[in-house]
Amino acid sequence: WDKKGEGASAEPMVRALQGLTGTVAGNDYRPREVLAVHSYVAELDVGMVLKVDMEQVMAPAVEAAVLLVLISILAVVVLMTVLAVVTRLIWRRVEEGWQQTQKKVEEEKEQFGVL
Repeated sequence: WDKKGEGASAEPMVRALQGLTGTVAGNDYRPREVLAVHSYVAELDVGMVLKVDMEQVMAPAVEAAVLLVLISILAVVVLMTVLAVVTRLIWRRVEEGWQQTQKKVEEEKEQFGVL
């Protein structure tokens, strides 16, 4: 099976005619990377080879990976937005508490005559 793309090889058919069943990955005559499944059909005394472009084999996995990345990015953006809103709300409460504390300290200073 041609690993370098220099032309077609008969390895899958040779294996099938030897009575072997299995898969082989390599380059075909185009040269494109393909996955070849080979088997010997004893009833017909023939070897059978089925080739599928690796691009087609991998397409569902690539689509799933792209979808996963997009969903992950969306989730990060949503979580960062929620975190920013919650942080802002908490910070407002802290500032309000600080201002109330400052106001009480000033009132106590005036009440006891402390500068």
